[in-house]
Amino acid sequence: ENRSVSAFALKFALEKLGRKPNGVLLIGTGKVMKLAASGLSGCEIFVATRRKEVSPHFSLAKTVSYHEIGKVARRCDLIISATKQERYVIKQSEFADDMRRVLLDLAFPRNMDPRLKNSRNIELYDLDDLAANKGAPSIHDAAFTKQARRMIEGEAARFARWLTASRLSPTIASLYRWAEDLRNS
Repeated sequence: ENRSVSAFALKFALEKLGRKPNGVLLIGTGKVMKLAASGLSGCEIFVATRRKEVSPHFSLAKTVSYHEIGKVARRCDLIISATKQERYVIKQSEFADDMRRVLLDLAFPRNMDPRLKNSRNIELYDLDDLAANKGAPSIHDAAFTKQARRMIEGEAARFARWLTASRLSPTIASLYRWAEDLRNS
């Protein structure tokens, strides 16, 4: 059984929806979204990204720009977001119809307007809701702890590289960012 947070989050969202989704909007293209896309076969999937090219994990999905998120979100009954955006990519004003939707905000800071929780046909869940669920991977689970440690160490290493680069001259820092972007693509 896959005990990853991503697998749990997808299972949680599908259980809340109570059926196979008709349309799914994944906002972001990181590891969480790749795992979500692989677990959503047989439904219409959209991936919102700023990237020109996306991973083969999204080969069955239609790629949309960030400018199209609102329009595409209105067609979907399951929306999952996990980006590094520091603003809401889904706002309460996006939805004026009566379609029942489940929204899952896995980002920190949040990607979805928390006022959506007050909407009549929308169920918005975030990381706090997942943590409060009894089926969530426990912090006492060795595999979960190992995965969390790897993620934290990776982020710490990336931050250390960024900090080193930021102390260098602007030209070297620019070269470093270019190389880092190339490495991550």
